[in-house]
Amino acid sequence: DDVYFISNLKDSEQIINLSFRIYGMSPEEWDPVDTARIWQSYGWEIKNKRTFTTVRLETNQSVFIVFRKPALKYQRGKLRAGIRSTGNLSDNKWSIKFDEKMGGPASPIIIDAFKSWTTQKDSSIKYYSGTAVYSNTFDIHDKRKFAYITFDSICNIATIKINGIDCGTLWTAPYQLDITKAIKPGENKIEIEVTNTWRNRLKGDELLPAAQRTTFYNSPYNLSRKPLLPAGIIGDVKIIIR
Repeated sequence: DDVYFISNLKDSEQIINLSFRIYGMSPEEWDPVDTARIWQSYGWEIKNKRTFTTVRLETNQSVFIVFRKPALKYQRGKLRAGIRSTGNLSDNKWSIKFDEKMGGPASPIIIDAFKSWTTQKDSSIKYYSGTAVYSNTFDIHDKRKFAYITFDSICNIATIKINGIDCGTLWTAPYQLDITKAIKPGENKIEIEVTNTWRNRLKGDELLPAAQRTTFYNSPYNLSRKPLLPAGIIGDVKIIIR
């Protein structure tokens, strides 16, 4: 088999025309994040002993183009279905439950926009490091074939559960996950477990007396002049039905 790794190094979406030094084989697009997703590349052709095809890559996305099946004659690949409908979950009020043992507030907070935890005035959230659980419900009315959830940004890793079913974990752009197996017509419950790094808690603990600190370290990191890092879900969260 012939395997090519294609990576988008730009901070913007790209549609890229590719020419491969191979012929007689049909190209497949393999997603390295979601290994269940394999597509036969759409609209490819062979000319002058080379294979030409086009891929669409989100910001910083990468794919493998794999040649493993003979192509005795041109075969049009399966076109990915267009977007039938999109629901923006950012318009809803969400509950966030922080871990009190990790220095978070005792009670959940309610938000109406996805912003970094560092924008909160409450120091137990502003300097929080650990896992917090976002929860909400959403309705599905369309008869769906495929459904995805997309995020503008996650800092730094998130596991998505819908109706109690683990749909997977996201840690890198593009922040998109197949949730077809979990959703149902009508109301759906969603929980998103988001974990950030230790940086913000370490910085916050430098402002506290030693007895009140959540963390312990042998020597101070001296983060007083360094900024807090973005934390949590930031931007829009959407459900896409294809």
